[in-house]
Amino acid sequence: MNMNTRINSIECDVLVVGGGSAGLWAAIRAADFTNRVTLVDKGIVASSGISPLIHFVFAPVPEQDVMPAMQEIVEGATYLTDQVKLEILLREMGDRFREMEAWGVPFERDGSGKLVTQKRMGQKFTTCAFVNGRKMVEKMKERAVRQGVNIVERVMVTDLLTSDGQLPTGGRVTGAVGFHTVTGQRFIFRAKAVVVTTGLIGAKLHILYSDNVTGDGQAMALRAGADLAGMEFGMHPVFSIWARKFSTGGQAEYVRAGAKVVNKLGENIVEKYAPDKKSPFLPRETLCFAAAKETLEGRGPIFIDMRHLDDETLKLMRQVLPSAMKAFDEVGIDLRRDRVETTPFIPYWNGAGDGGVKTGLWGESNVKGLYAAGVAAHSAGTHSFSVLIAQPYAFVSGHRAGEGAAKYTRVIPGEVEINNVQVERLLSEVFAPLRREGGHTPDQAYHALNKVIVPLESSFIKNEERIRATLAEIRRVQHEEIPRLSARDTHGLVKANEVKNFALLAEATFACALVRQESRLCHLREEFPYRDDVNWLQWIVIRLDKKGLGVRMEPVPLDKYPIKPKARLVLPVAIQLNARKTSAA
Repeated sequence: MNMNTRINSIECDVLVVGGGSAGLWAAIRAADFTNRVTLVDKGIVASSGISPLIHFVFAPVPEQDVMPAMQEIVEGATYLTDQVKLEILLREMGDRFREMEAWGVPFERDGSGKLVTQKRMGQKFTTCAFVNGRKMVEKMKERAVRQGVNIVERVMVTDLLTSDGQLPTGGRVTGAVGFHTVTGQRFIFRAKAVVVTTGLIGAKLHILYSDNVTGDGQAMALRAGADLAGMEFGMHPVFSIWARKFSTGGQAEYVRAGAKVVNKLGENIVEKYAPDKKSPFLPRETLCFAAAKETLEGRGPIFIDMRHLDDETLKLMRQVLPSAMKAFDEVGIDLRRDRVETTPFIPYWNGAGDGGVKTGLWGESNVKGLYAAGVAAHSAGTHSFSVLIAQPYAFVSGHRAGEGAAKYTRVIPGEVEINNVQVERLLSEVFAPLRREGGHTPDQAYHALNKVIVPLESSFIKNEERIRATLAEIRRVQHEEIPRLSARDTHGLVKANEVKNFALLAEATFACALVRQESRLCHLREEFPYRDDVNWLQWIVIRLDKKGLGVRMEPVPLDKYPIKPKARLVLPVAIQLNARKTSAA
C-alpha cells in the first residue's frame, strides 16, 4: 500500500500521551506553566478509552472524614497502600471536582445543590457521585483547547526518545516517536518532559469497554528503564459473559438487588464463602474468585438466579441496567423462569492503577523527564477500592503530573536535541511489519498469548508450575512470533505494535506474580493460600535493564504511616484452592 513517508515534527515543552481524564488534566495543568503543551491520543480525545464510559466516581470526602476513609481504604487494601499518596488524593479531589464543575462538567446534584451520592456495597465512610463520562471529558477537552493545548489525534506513540539514544536509558527523555493510525504518517515529538497517561492494559478479547487500550504507555516507559510496581495485583476479574451468548456488566447490581449466585448444585456461593455468615457479603472480586474456584473444583458452571425477585425489583433493574435487561430479552432469557449462566474472567489488567509506572508525589518516574498519571501509574495502592477511586486518582495525579512535568522543563535550557540514529532505528522497527509478507498476524500472536493467560488456572488461581509455563509461552511469542509479525495496512500496524506492548507487560505481570509467595487481594497462589503480613507487606518493583527484567522488593514504610496493622499475622484468605497450612504459617 502507499504510505505517507513524510515526517511531521512537533516541538513542545510537555508532551502528554493519552487523552483520557488523567491526560486532559495533565495537559490543562501543564498549560498553566508553559504555552507549549501537546496532547496526543491514539484515538479521538473525549471519544476513545475508558473515561467516556464511566457513570460514577468516588465522591470527595469531607474534611472530618478523611482519616476514617483512609482507615477504611487502607484496611481494605491489606496495608499495601501508599498512605502519603492516599491522603493527598482524599484532600485534593474536592478541589479537582470544583474546578471541573466550573468548566461545565455535570456531576449530579440535587435540588439543594448537594452532590447526589450513593454508598456502594461494603462502603462505610465513602460514597460515589454520578456523572456522565462522555460529557465530562468533552468539557475537559474544551477547557484544554481554551488553555492553548495542541491536540493531536489518531497518532499512536510507540517509543520514547532519550538523550543518550539508548533504551533503557541512562540519560533523560527527549520526546517520542509514533505514526498516524490512518495515513501512516510518521511523527517525531521533541519534548523536555513526557507524561504517560495511556490507561489500562487490555488483552483485545473484544469484550467490554475499549479495545484500543493495551498498555502502550507502561510498555514504552518500561523499555526506557522506568520502574513499574504492583503488577501482580492488576488482574481484576468481572462477571460479564451471560449464558455464553453475550457480554454486558451489571452483576454487582443484580446481587445488590438480592440475586443469588449459585453453583450447579444450587449452593449459594456468597453464603458459602462469606466470612460473616449472618450477613453474607462478598466484594465483586472475591465473588469472581469464588466462582473460579467452584468451577476449577468441578462445581461449575455458575449461575445468577433471580427467579425469586419480585416484579418491582425486576422493574427497577430495567431502569438501572436497560441495555443488559434488553439483551436478556433478545436472547430469550426470562429472569422469572431461568437461571443465567455467568462466567468470571479478566478482560483487562491494571484498570484501576494497582500496577503501573512507579511515581513520586508529582508524577515523576525514576527516568528523568518521564512522568505518569492515572491508571498508567501505580496508584496509592487502594486495591479493593481502586475501581471506584480510579477517576478521582486520574484527576489528582494528572493535575500533579502536569505541574511537575511543566516545572521540570524550566531546568532544561534551550531546545531539545534528539538522537537521529535512535529515531531512524525506532521508526524502522515500528514499520517493519509492513515490509514482511507471510509472517504471523497480530491476531495470531494475541491468540497464542491469551490461550495461556486467560484460563482460570492461569489468571485466577496460580501456582509456580503454571506461572513458569505461562512465562515460557509469553517469552516464546516474544522471541518467535512478534519479530515475524506482518501487517497489510496501518490498522494491522497498530495491532502489531500493541501486541508487542501487551506481551512485554504480560511478562512483567507474571514475573511479579512468581515472586510474591502468598495469597492477597486478587493475587492467589495455590501453594501459598495464606496472606502473610509477616513477610509480604512489600511492594514488588520491576525494571528492564540490559540483562532483561529484574525484580526487587520494597518494604511498605508502615513505621512512617499513621495507619498500622495491630499485629503482623499470617491469615487464611477468603478463597483458597487448597485449605492446607504451609511453611509460612
